[in-house]
Amino acid sequence: MKRAFLISVSLIFVFAFRAFPCFSPTDHFATEIVLSKPGASYDLNIIENSANVSFDEGAFIYRCHFDMRVAVILRELGDEVPVKGLSVRIQIPTRTVVEDGQEDLTEAVDVSKDEFDFKSAIKTELTWLVRNEIVSGIEEQDIAEIAQGSEAGLAGWNERIVYEREKWLPYNETDNPQLIRAQDCGGFALEKLAYDGEIIIPDPNPSSVSSDGKLATKWGEIKKGL
Repeated sequence: MKRAFLISVSLIFVFAFRAFPCFSPTDHFATEIVLSKPGASYDLNIIENSANVSFDEGAFIYRCHFDMRVAVILRELGDEVPVKGLSVRIQIPTRTVVEDGQEDLTEAVDVSKDEFDFKSAIKTELTWLVRNEIVSGIEEQDIAEIAQGSEAGLAGWNERIVYEREKWLPYNETDNPQLIRAQDCGGFALEKLAYDGEIIIPDPNPSSVSSDGKLATKWGEIKKGL
């Protein structure tokens, strides 16, 4: 009986180790919001036709308007998840390090997750998405509430911010969350930020623009207006 108990405990530790293979999952270096509010909508055709945007594993990736060392990841969440909508994720690139025989993640750029201003970053990006009519159906008050609640680690299936009970809150605080134990320890490689420049969206009024027919938003322009 005692031996069977010890074997059971050992198996629990084995499965726990497999479920949490690294100390610092990718989500620790990100914040994420799902635009699941009723009436919210989005048009990713604009992003798809923009310059300096990469597409990887079903997501659009470009450099953050708040800090170009950091990524913005846009992903559509459909019927495969309980909370549907557009996921907007601010992600610090990571790299793998080995400490005491265990693989961990750390920042791959000169940005500390503990010091980075995720609140301003998500506010800047959501404001940019709304101003360029990529996202609609959310108000300034929504953006302010989302920004106030955003911080490092509020990302991924269990922790990302969603809309319920007329407020924005982490998914694990909703009425009936379907939580999972797996965490993404694969990291977000700096190479996924494939372009050095800012995202350039198609100009909605080509007759009044430059010869290349593109409209660029300057780095920090939106930040100054917040």
